[in-house]
Amino acid sequence: MNSLISVKKLIKKGLYIGRLISLRLTVGNPRNLSAVDQYISRLTKKYSFDRVKDSDVLSFSSPISVSEEHHIDSMVCRHEHFQTPWFQRWSEEMGLYGCDELTLGAKFHRKAWEWCAIAQALAERGMLDPNKRGLGFAVGTEPLPALFAKYGASVLATDLDVRDRRSKAWAATNQHANSLEKLYFQHIVPKATFEDRVDFQFMDMRFPRDIDGKFDFIWSSCALEHLGNLMEGFGFIFKACSLLKPGGICVHTTEYNITSNSSTIECGPSVIYRRQDIENLDLLLRKSGLCLEKLDFWAGGDLHDRLYDTEPYYQSGKQHIKLSLDGYVTTSMVLIIYA
Repeated sequence: MNSLISVKKLIKKGLYIGRLISLRLTVGNPRNLSAVDQYISRLTKKYSFDRVKDSDVLSFSSPISVSEEHHIDSMVCRHEHFQTPWFQRWSEEMGLYGCDELTLGAKFHRKAWEWCAIAQALAERGMLDPNKRGLGFAVGTEPLPALFAKYGASVLATDLDVRDRRSKAWAATNQHANSLEKLYFQHIVPKATFEDRVDFQFMDMRFPRDIDGKFDFIWSSCALEHLGNLMEGFGFIFKACSLLKPGGICVHTTEYNITSNSSTIECGPSVIYRRQDIENLDLLLRKSGLCLEKLDFWAGGDLHDRLYDTEPYYQSGKQHIKLSLDGYVTTSMVLIIYA
């Protein structure tokens, strides 16, 4: 019995390595995307989405406005963002940093940037309005479901089932939601409003199932890099897009490698995406009738963008905006995807 299990594990590992080699050989070369193309093609067929159909054109409402300036593009976290009105607004509403802390130079954390950037990206594109419906993946105990409910959106928040062994590690650091109550923040929204507009269910983001209807917006905060390898993160993005209404948007944050565009962490508990990965993601999205908001890879020139936190984190006295992870300097990047 044990030998059979070992053989199965060996076969599974071999298939995984094969897929990873295919990704490594093709990513970064737009003229040679056959392996990734085939993978994305299978996803497209399985999750039944494609370019906007002729019948959808009349009802299509694009969130892109040429006359409106967006503060949030698909961009890299920078120190300057923590001093902006949009960061101050959402930070105060979620109870992350007060106005005095921002003025006096608080110790900033890129997770706060992720939540504020997601909120601003959705608000700028008219998604935090009544009659809008949102879906959040791997929400942990983040305040975003409560915040979106405050503005009138109805929200389905999801996280790993408590019976999934992976949930224990997240629960140990207070980053796992096991009930709707975990997502309620009384300083953000009244309890009755929250309970009326927010629902919760267990879900593995790798296999989104039993979801009722389509959504105007979908989000996740630094979750897709924890799916095992770079390709699985790509897969999740396409699966999430299949749940959008025409004209909807996905907003995801993930790890971004700012010190190498060649080598990176390609597999493991936390992978890091490079510029070439993000650029090829946009190429693949466009081949399916989707696209990324314009890309801004500038990692910042402030002193706090050049200094980075090291392990043990939060004890070096440096801002936790950039950090060293297994030999690479990384930070957060927000990706905005239009359906």
